[in-house]
Amino acid sequence: MIFFVMGIGHLSDAECNEVLVDVSRRAVNMKKALAYLQVEVNHLEMIKFQVSQRKAQLAEKGKKR
Repeated sequence: MIFFVMGIGHLSDAECNEVLVDVSRRAVNMKKALAYLQVEVNHLEMIKFQVSQRKAQLAEKGKKR
């Protein structure tokens, strides 16, 4: 965002309001994205656990032979 590169000292009241709205919108969108990613991470962790359980089952099966 160009305002942050140039600094905020030169912004008018209206521009400050515009920046606040934009930053707030971005924060909400990033929180939504973070929540989505957390769900994906949890799903991958579940798959990882299931695969490790399956590996353990196969190892046990191999020992019995």
